[in-house]
Amino acid sequence: MVTSRHSTDSEAMAGREPRNEHAEPKPMRVSVIVPVYNGERVLPGLLEALSAQTYPREHTEILVVNNNSVDRTGAVIDQWLIRGVTHLRCEQQGSYAARNLAIAHARGDVLAFTDADCRPCPDWLQAGVDTIRRAKVDRIAGLVTLRLCRKPGLWELVDATNYKLGEKLAATGLVATANLLITRTAIDKVGPFDDTIISGGDMEFGRRCNALGISYRFSPEVKVTHRARGAWEQIRRSRRIGVGLAQTTSEPLLTRANHHWKDLVPGASLAGLTSADLGEVAISKWRWVQVLAMRYLAVDMVRSAAHVWGRWLLRHGRAERTLAKVSRSG
Repeated sequence: MVTSRHSTDSEAMAGREPRNEHAEPKPMRVSVIVPVYNGERVLPGLLEALSAQTYPREHTEILVVNNNSVDRTGAVIDQWLIRGVTHLRCEQQGSYAARNLAIAHARGDVLAFTDADCRPCPDWLQAGVDTIRRAKVDRIAGLVTLRLCRKPGLWELVDATNYKLGEKLAATGLVATANLLITRTAIDKVGPFDDTIISGGDMEFGRRCNALGISYRFSPEVKVTHRARGAWEQIRRSRRIGVGLAQTTSEPLLTRANHHWKDLVPGASLAGLTSADLGEVAISKWRWVQVLAMRYLAVDMVRSAAHVWGRWLLRHGRAERTLAKVSRSG
C-alpha cells in the first residue's frame, strides 16, 4: 500500500497523471459512410435513424456521398448540414468509388458503412463499437434484416432469400457494405474498395480482408433493416450483380470463378435453404415452391445471363457506357 502511494506521489511530482487501471477506455470516434444515388425518398429516413443513435454524437461524423444524383438528393443532404452531416460529391460513378472518397475524408477510429435505404437500429453504432472492443476484432459483420409486412407477398419472400444468403456469407467474413464496421487500422492495411467494378466489391473486399487475416465477428446485435424490393427492382439488381461478376471473373475465368460458382450456377446458392430460414414467417409448401421458382427465373437466371452479356461487352471493348448505365439503374 505504501509503495503504491509513493509511486503515485512521484508521478504527480513528475507532472504525469496518476494511472487508473479502472478508468473508462477512450471513446472511439466513428465515421458513418453512406453512398447515395437518387435517394431523395429514402435518405431522410436513414438520416433520422442515424440521428437517433445512442452512441455519443460528439464522437460521430456522418459522411453522405452524393454520386451524381439528378433528383433532390443534394438538397436533402444540405438540409442536414446544420445537424452535423457532411455532404461529399463523387463524380466517378459507382458506389465503391463513392465509399472510397468518404474513406479518404473520414477521421474516425472506426468506419461504419450502410446504405441510404437501410434503417439502423438505435444501438447500431454502440453495439458495433462494444463488440469490436469486447471481442478485440477489426471487423464487424452486422445483421441485415428485411422489413416484412404481416402477410408478405411473393416478391417480398423472394427478396427475403437474398438476406438469408447474405447472412450466411457475413458469417464467413464476406460482409455486405449495408452493415459493415471496420477499424481504420484494418482498412489502411487492406486498402480501398475496387472501384472498377459495379457490383460485388464488398465480397472482393471481404476476401482481401480474410486473406490478410483481418479479424472479424458476425454479430446479430449490430442490426439494420432494409425495405423489401419489388419485382423490377430485384431484376435490375440481379442484372447489375451479373455484370459485376463478369468483371470480377474476367480472364482467366477458371482461376477466379471458383470463388463465385454458386453465383454463376442458377439455383446453386439456394442449396440447404428452407422456408424455416425465413424465421417467424410461416408459409405453405406450395408458396415456398413459388418463391424458389421466381428466384430461379427472375433472379438467378437474370444474373447468369447478365454475366454472359457482361463478359461479351468486356471482351469486345464495349463496356464503359453500359457499365455506367447499369450502375445507375441497379
